[in-house]
Parts: sequence; C-alpha cells; structure tokens
Amino acid sequence: MSHPPLRRPGPARLLIFLAMTLAVLCLALWLDTALSFDGQPGISRTLSHNDFSAACTSAKPSAVAAPLAMPQVQAETQTPSLDRHGQLRVSVWNIYKQSLPGWDRRLTEQLHSQQLVLLQEVGLTPALAALLRRNHSQTLLAKAFRWQDTVYGVMNISRNVAGDGCAELATEPWTRIPKAAILAYYPLSNGQRLLVINLHGVNFSWDLVGYRRQLQSLVRVLARHTGPVIFAGDINTWRQARQQMLDDALLPQGLTEASLMPDLRRRVMGLPLDHLYYRGLTQLDGEALSTPASDHNLLSVSFGLMPTQTQ
Repeated sequence: MSHPPLRRPGPARLLIFLAMTLAVLCLALWLDTALSFDGQPGISRTLSHNDFSAACTSAKPSAVAAPLAMPQVQAETQTPSLDRHGQLRVSVWNIYKQSLPGWDRRLTEQLHSQQLVLLQEVGLTPALAALLRRNHSQTLLAKAFRWQDTVYGVMNISRNVAGDGCAELATEPWTRIPKAAILAYYPLSNGQRLLVINLHGVNFSWDLVGYRRQLQSLVRVLARHTGPVIFAGDINTWRQARQQMLDDALLPQGLTEASLMPDLRRRVMGLPLDHLYYRGLTQLDGEALSTPASDHNLLSVSFGLMPTQTQ
C-alpha cells in the first residue's frame, strides 16, 4: 500500500522564514554587544568590569554568562530601608523600549505609588533620564546592548539606593543578543537584606539549554542568601517546559509565585510571560492590569515584612 507523499513547505512559507531569519541577523549586526555598562551621572549606578561584588561570586560564570559587579558600598554607610513602615510595593513591567504612547505617564504613576519598580526592555533615552531626574529616582541599569546610541537592558528604580549587587548577561543561543539580569540587595526596616533579582529571560530558543543555564546562574546566588527574596521579570515562559523549569528552579528554594487578581498578564499559547516569585515576605495583595503603554501589562504586588527573631 503506497503512502501519500510528505507535504513540503510551499515557496511562500520558505521565503517568509528566510526573510525573518535575515531580519534577525541584520538586527544582530547593528547591536553593540560589548559587555560594558553605561549610565549618566545622577541617573544610574553603573556596573564595572573591574571587581566582582562579594555577593555574586559564588560560582564561575558559564560560557554564555558574564557577571559584572557594581562598586562595593562601604561597610560604615547607612543605607535607608527600602520598605515604608514595614510594607513594600513592587511593580514589574516590560516597558517595550518606551515605544508606545503613555509609557511616561504610567511609569510616573508607578514611581509615586511603589517603593521598587523593576523594568525590562528599557532604553535609557533622554526622555527617560529626564523623568528619573524629576522624580529623584535611584536606579540600577544593567546593559544588554546598545542600539542607535541608546543603551537597553533591565533597570531597578527606587527611592533608596541598593546596598550591593551585580549583573548577569546571558546570550540568546540563536540571535546572539544578550539578555540582562540585575541581582541587588536592599536593606529592610526589620534588619534583613532583601535580594531582588530582575530578569529578562532568554527567549529565542526552542531547546532549553540556554534558558536552563541562565536560571542556574541566578539560582546559585539565590541559594546562598538566607533572607527574603523577590525574583521577577519578563521570564519568557511561553511554553509549559519553560514554566516547569522555572518552577523546578525556584520552588525548592522556598519561593512562591505571587497571586494576582485580576490577572491580565500578557500570555503566549495561554501561558503568562511575566512573573513575581517571593520568599520571606507576606503578600498583602497583587494585580496585573491592562495598559496600552506597552505590549506587556504591568504587575503590582504589595508585601508586608515578617518579624525577625531580634524584634
């Protein structure tokens, strides 16, 4: 009995695939992917090649991840606590390179209502720099790449400076475009240090090798920290295997995913891309509301601090 011949992709589909591949390769050629960190005085604390922070050097960097450290804070420096009267409000938002109208108004609202804003896919444009100055913001910027004289990456924004931390870069396996993460420590009013990991997850790869390597590099630092943790960002969990890998990495470390109501996070194939996991805090509320100012909706979660043994 003869079998029907296998269907091959038509010429139109092949042309579309080749055009997409060429577009991605051309974009990669435009990017300056040197592992350096840029900032503007008074805007962003910049990260340096020279010395690793003691907080983030537990393991050697992998072949596709290059951790870079920010300058150490002197031990005698007293940094104000991140929380306000024992409560902490955190926003997580992929701001889509500030390419849609209304991003500035929406971000300003978050800066006024939250103690910590975690941005992914953010560009340090003159408009953003001016907004940060007006709001007297303390920022950390981890550069993923530079394109057309603008640095893009992930950013932490708060009223108070971080105590210590480092950055991590992971290269996309196919496009070779880096994805960045910030690992930063903030003092809390109960005497603890909060570890905040702000991540833009590896995306353009069906296999899980690069995604696993990126998560493992961050979890190695997380596993050494005994205090409270926030692990959040656009983690690109667009298929179940990615979501399972993320849970397998974080849940054994005692982290729980924040509950959101309503939960209007952006979804691909039914799965949300953006997440906030936490440990050592009490969630008070959480929501993900729709906004036309980005292609991702914004997460906002409120926490209460847990009492310590010395309190």
